[in-house]
Amino acid sequence: MKEGPSLGTELRSPEASVPQPPDRVPAEFVQKELERILASPAFTQSQRLSRFLRFTVDQFIRGEGDKLKEYHVGTAVFDKDDSFDPRTDPIVRVEAGRLRSKLKEYYAAEGRDDQVLIDLPKGSYAPVIQRRIKPSVAAAEVPVIRRPIQWGNVAVVAFLFLAALAALWAFAEFRQNQILRSQLEAAKPQLTGPEFALIWKSFLSPEVRNFAILGSPTFFASPQYNLFVRPYVINDASSLLGNPQLRVLQERLGPLAGPRYDYALLRDALALQRLTAFLVGHGGSLTAVPAHEAAWDSIQDGNIIFLGAPRMNPLMQQLPFQQDFE
Repeated sequence: MKEGPSLGTELRSPEASVPQPPDRVPAEFVQKELERILASPAFTQSQRLSRFLRFTVDQFIRGEGDKLKEYHVGTAVFDKDDSFDPRTDPIVRVEAGRLRSKLKEYYAAEGRDDQVLIDLPKGSYAPVIQRRIKPSVAAAEVPVIRRPIQWGNVAVVAFLFLAALAALWAFAEFRQNQILRSQLEAAKPQLTGPEFALIWKSFLSPEVRNFAILGSPTFFASPQYNLFVRPYVINDASSLLGNPQLRVLQERLGPLAGPRYDYALLRDALALQRLTAFLVGHGGSLTAVPAHEAAWDSIQDGNIIFLGAPRMNPLMQQLPFQQDFE
């Protein structure tokens, strides 16, 4: 291979007197870095890669990096003749890949503290030479102080945070209760007339218990079909024996289990909620009892309110006396 002019000759050339860009590495620094790399074990054992690297760096120093094409490298470094065709002979590409790997190995070991970096980017045969970026002096000199976590302080902050949440929740509940109480108080004057007293006065006496008897629709279970059925005309469990409607159902659905009381009318539930709010809001009370559990012995000494259709309240059919409403 024909040797180019020496580095000293180039430094004395007129071009060398031109001020260099501040980010450009001086040629003498590049040459010293090249010699350090070639003296490392990874390159002393591979003359071909050493020759490849020296040639590309020398071309770069001469300012002829743009001439580093695959054909030019093949004929200058790997002694290929003029018939060399890079499309059929991949030697330059293969050796360039090996050279990149060797440079990475060098800078990961012996060259980890070098101030100049020589790299051969993928897809190019012109080296890229740059200075190693040093960490700023301020960042290097200022120590990082990591204080241990004060778990006691964390617990105090968490406690204060939870206490604040609890206080907010308590205030919201207190405010809501105030609004409800004011609404009840505002409603009281409208219900203190003679008509109100005529109907409800006895229900608001604290000495007397009030009972709301809910209708209990009668249902039966069909294990064979996994169904719950309700015979419309059956509303009193005491009259089931020999009931023709129940017999017809059993012929169609098989044996029936029951009676069961798993259902309540929605309007009965709404009425119970409104009655409870009304009576409790005016100093009274209310106890709800399903019709199938109601017995005269337990409710006869209190005020009784029937909710629901009469057919679903068999207790109404058993009233011990008849009395017209006033």
